[in-house]
Amino acid sequence: MTACKHQPVYVGSVNLVHRRDVVGAVDVWMCSLCKELFCEEKRWGVTEPQKELGFTSIEGDSKWAILVCKSEKGADWSLTTVSTGGTLNHKCPYSRGAVFKVTEDFKIITEGTASNEHDLYLIESYINRTIEF
Repeated sequence: MTACKHQPVYVGSVNLVHRRDVVGAVDVWMCSLCKELFCEEKRWGVTEPQKELGFTSIEGDSKWAILVCKSEKGADWSLTTVSTGGTLNHKCPYSRGAVFKVTEDFKIITEGTASNEHDLYLIESYINRTIEF
């Protein structure tokens, strides 16, 4: 199989809102040839350039997702990649970390105990929409 010479085009964004406040967004690009998605996170108030520049490809059947971590002290989010049957390691900003197993329908099951509430949102399902948490 020949590797695609990606020709990304901008398709939209996913807005992230916590308690009526915009906390970030994810810009979504798609290759016009192979339809692979590429994502770039934008955090409210962060002006430094990202560590990695350019379009990052993801492995095989993985998908881009937002992992939301909520506690009584607040909420945080992270852009990540997930694949069915895989695991997702996460360090909670307000408590100890957690390990999640990703199910066939891209839901997460906590392995062990997690002191915070966690939700997973697939980017492809929220392009040009808002995730409220």
